[in-house]
Amino acid sequence: MKRILVIGYSQSGQLYEILANFLKPFQGVEIEQVKINTKEAFPFPWTSAVFFDTMPESVLEEPVELAPYTLKSSSYDLVIFGYQPWYLSPSIPTTSLLKDPKFLSVLKNTPVVTVIGARNMWLNAQESVVGYIEGAGGKIVGNI
Repeated sequence: MKRILVIGYSQSGQLYEILANFLKPFQGVEIEQVKINTKEAFPFPWTSAVFFDTMPESVLEEPVELAPYTLKSSSYDLVIFGYQPWYLSPSIPTTSLLKDPKFLSVLKNTPVVTVIGARNMWLNAQESVVGYIEGAGGKIVGNI
């Protein structure tokens, strides 16, 4: 049986709804869904102070510590990676996951489809995400 890992972070929960709808046509495959969180949560909605304080680390793609997460397997037939851009860059939780050795080991030689929950100006973030995935040996096969 084919195995798909669906992994990502959503601050508001909207991205999880997008991923749930994206997965509806998949049948006859094992789907493992993992919701990533950071050790220190990013509250929603943001205060003005948090909004402006978060920008430098996001743009500089500086990771933070992730909350513990579990993957049931060390390899998958496909990874569906859902994320949100912040400030034209990958969100801090996204960058943190893309710099996490446990996740990077899963990407090697694995097809990856990225699913972005964004309104506009997502391209810079996608170019960074593609660089991390390819740097880990993953193969981008699509972006939605």
